[in-house]
Amino acid sequence: MNPRHVLYGISLLCVNAVAVACEQPPLVMIPDAQRGSDASAEMIVAMQRYLVGAEEYLACIEAELTAAGGDAAPDSLRSALIRRNNNAVAEAEALAALFTERVAPLGELYLAEFIVGSGETCVSTFRMERTAVIDDLAVLFIEQDGRTYLNVLEATCLNLARNGQFVVRRDIVGASDTRLGPVQTGRLCSSEFIYPYAYDTGQSSRNDECRLGRFFELTAEQAERLLGSGPAAAPVEPEANSSGK
Repeated sequence: MNPRHVLYGISLLCVNAVAVACEQPPLVMIPDAQRGSDASAEMIVAMQRYLVGAEEYLACIEAELTAAGGDAAPDSLRSALIRRNNNAVAEAEALAALFTERVAPLGELYLAEFIVGSGETCVSTFRMERTAVIDDLAVLFIEQDGRTYLNVLEATCLNLARNGQFVVRRDIVGASDTRLGPVQTGRLCSSEFIYPYAYDTGQSSRNDECRLGRFFELTAEQAERLLGSGPAAAPVEPEANSSGK
């Protein structure tokens, strides 16, 4: 056998071995409807993990093609790698579109960094001092000692970011309130609803009920970063507690 053919065969085997090392991330199963109060948080973490994995997979394929000689690579190998690349891109785009349709805009994936662990189903209201609105999907609950919980709502809450305040159990709670206000029990749980509150009209919209998700405790640094964005960064004049309309 021609020594050149032997060397070419060995190099091709090496390239194929590298190809096997590239693993496409498993698909994220996005349900037709939310499965529970923590579904959005789960989907955000899973989707962010998938997209990171997809990016690494595409980079790995590009490295394979470069190692094989790029445009000078054997036609069959080059075609196979390009096909794998295009299929992965199409899959990621389709999954991103489905996520946007059923869960939330892709821009909300930044929240994945702040969602750690399984979170808490309920938090005590006895030490709660104030709240803040981050965007239409996320709010903060802040205790007197500064301990802060991120709550990712079950679904995007219409008008929440625009109003910058919300009602809990018919009690006004806003970004600059100094206390949570009287509540019916000593706990606030993921099974309950909040309602965007319009400061200029003094009314809450009962048509925009938004179910709370799980509560994720933040570090002081994380809380500071989130408080520096969105409506939470623009406090409004404190309003006396009153019943929502």
